Amino acid sequence: TDTKSGSSLTFGEGLKLPDDFPKDVPIYPGSRVKGIIDVKQEGQGLNVTLESSDAFAQVKDWYAAEFKKGGWPEEASYLTEGSIMRTYTKDKVSMNVVLSEKNDESRGTAVIITRGENM
Repeated sequence: TDTKSGSSLTFGEGLKLPDDFPKDVPIYPGSRVKGIIDVKQEGQGLNVTLESSDAFAQVKDWYAAEFKKGGWPEEASYLTEGSIMRTYTKDKVSMNVVLSEKNDESRGTAVIITRGENM
């Protein structure tokens, strides 16, 4: 944690989301938090890294439905085999979601969500 700005970087096993974590960031059910970067400066940003044992297609469809349900218009989408990146913007907030199929022995899906305040 930076003592001047309050920004923090946390990675590891057994992490929990902080109590003040933004409620507009959808967290896939049953996923494990692997990292949190919280920038507390002008143009604040937040990055959370998650892992799920669920299949890529299932996680991808869940996120598409959650953002649609939350009224987040999709601004951009880029799909390759085994990964997708989508950008959503609402009001003065943007979220980038990157989903990647894990190809190691653990299988499942890696999720990275970046939330930023647009100035």
